[in-house]
Amino acid sequence: MRGPYLRRGFLSNEDAISEEFTSLPALSIVMIGFTLFIVLLANTYGAYHDRMDRLEEYQTAGLIVQKMIDTSCPFIQSAKVVHLQRFLASELVINEVREEYQQSGFDFFVRVSFNTSSYDVPATDMSDISGNRIAVSQHVSVVYNDVGQTPGKLTVILWKV
Repeated sequence: MRGPYLRRGFLSNEDAISEEFTSLPALSIVMIGFTLFIVLLANTYGAYHDRMDRLEEYQTAGLIVQKMIDTSCPFIQSAKVVHLQRFLASELVINEVREEYQQSGFDFFVRVSFNTSSYDVPATDMSDISGNRIAVSQHVSVVYNDVGQTPGKLTVILWKV
């Protein structure tokens, strides 16, 4: 008989303490803030990593340009003077350099442009290249025949394989 009486007394007791869930909204706001902070930190790290990769690609393309305008290069006539006919015939030399960089995961081609003309070695269709491309140029003089010389650019266009 005591069992039902205790249950009724417990149900009718108005002195009991009832905790409302006031701390749950504050806890959820704190957790949302913490999650947003972690997401922001991850995005910042990702952006930093992407920029460092881009910097590495630009530095690699710059090194290739320096190799291509060196006076030991077969199509360089003198300091920063490109002989166009030799440039067009130097695909083997450029392919040797390409093979070195392909082992590191990069590929490129070299473009000489002047006035409204441009010549690529090796001849490459830009639509076949997937991904991002990096281009680094150097101002040069282009000898296009025995008497003609004009200002132009030697450009290396590089991408990750």
